[in-house]
Amino acid sequence: MSVLLIEKGYLLPGNSSGVEIPFGFILIEDDLITVVSEGDPSEQVRNTANEIIDAAGQIVMPGLINAHVHLQQSLVRGLADDRAVWDWVQNVAFPVYGEMNPDEVYLATLIGMVENIRSGTTTTTDNQTVRSKAGNFEAAFRAAKDSGIRYKLARGFNERGVPDQFIETADEIFEDMAGLYEAWHDAENGRLRLDFNPHTLYLVTEETMLRVNEKALEWGIGMHLHTAESEDELNKFVQETGMRHVEWLADRELLGPHFQLAHSVWLNGDEIEKIAESGAVPIHNPVCNMFCGSGVSPVPQMLSMNIPVAMGTDGQACNNGQEMMDTLKWAINVHKLNSRDAMILSPEQVIQMASRNGAFAFGLPEDIGSLEPGKKADLIIVDLDDPRMTVPTLNLPSLLVNFARAEDVVTTIVDGKILMRDKKILFLDEDELVNEFKQARTGLLKRAGIH
Repeated sequence: MSVLLIEKGYLLPGNSSGVEIPFGFILIEDDLITVVSEGDPSEQVRNTANEIIDAAGQIVMPGLINAHVHLQQSLVRGLADDRAVWDWVQNVAFPVYGEMNPDEVYLATLIGMVENIRSGTTTTTDNQTVRSKAGNFEAAFRAAKDSGIRYKLARGFNERGVPDQFIETADEIFEDMAGLYEAWHDAENGRLRLDFNPHTLYLVTEETMLRVNEKALEWGIGMHLHTAESEDELNKFVQETGMRHVEWLADRELLGPHFQLAHSVWLNGDEIEKIAESGAVPIHNPVCNMFCGSGVSPVPQMLSMNIPVAMGTDGQACNNGQEMMDTLKWAINVHKLNSRDAMILSPEQVIQMASRNGAFAFGLPEDIGSLEPGKKADLIIVDLDDPRMTVPTLNLPSLLVNFARAEDVVTTIVDGKILMRDKKILFLDEDELVNEFKQARTGLLKRAGIH
């Protein structure tokens, strides 16, 4: 048995009580947290540990959960700047994705995971939409297996409205999903998961939506859907169906706790009520929504109705970074600006969105998202030594949201395994990965005709 002791830290368990522990320790046995306690561990407890981490002067907290990201976009980072979303999709994303092979998907996904781990993320939901080559989805799962991160692949599909090479029939979707489910879902000690991902409602048919939702409920997996992200996208759907996204989903009795509504920007009051009644989980992507000029999601209103709004970075092409720790500050301030109310959200609420609420989006609210005995040992350690962090307050949530950056994360642990320690990635040679990635990116963009 592996026993890891983390001692002398400021503990921010993130549980429902909201109680902080100014000085305490955490004991981890294999993949589970067994003790969260104030004070020093007894000599007996210390003697059981195979490894001890001294967290004096550091914050120990739940790992952040990046509930919506496109890791394959590592290879097109910087090519969407100052473009409208659909212009970028048609003229950059489609040509590149059409050429991307499994080796490139593996590298793009792996380097995105390293970036997430460095910024305090222990769990990601990855919207993989690259179906143009056989083996691309399997390559993403292999990257997750090799990295050690907790990972869910939201397997994207389109039936219309995109180039022919990205269009799939319902039978093709089900056949591929069945293979992925059998091979990867709940693999690696439950660390890997699978979801259906109909990309957005106007790119799929009603018949297939009903079929995949039925299968998702049968398999006990989720439905991940871009929802009301932009006004143009919503208007197209309203013109076609006479209904808004959430209205349409509710009318067909599709909404439920297994549904993740990525973005959820253009919602009205009636739709927010339907989300609250259903238990569906909206996912806030504040940086992407600002970058693309999409609008501001009504997060404060949803939180006031006890909707477990989660948080994501979205892809590198529409964010240019994967730093979840930095996203906390963007999230709180965009709503202050939008509402002109400096108290519209609290730091505690923002951290909860990125941890406990993210556990609902991932489908494991009883297993991850807080530091409690019996939960998975997914946690991070944040350093307080930087001059930026030496402020006259020890309000831990405020420190993390308003002052901390990705570079302050020193240690990342998933399933009880240390993936990064003292800011060093342990599971691969980072320089070698970057060199491979650069070569792959050059070749891919050349093949795709992107200059």
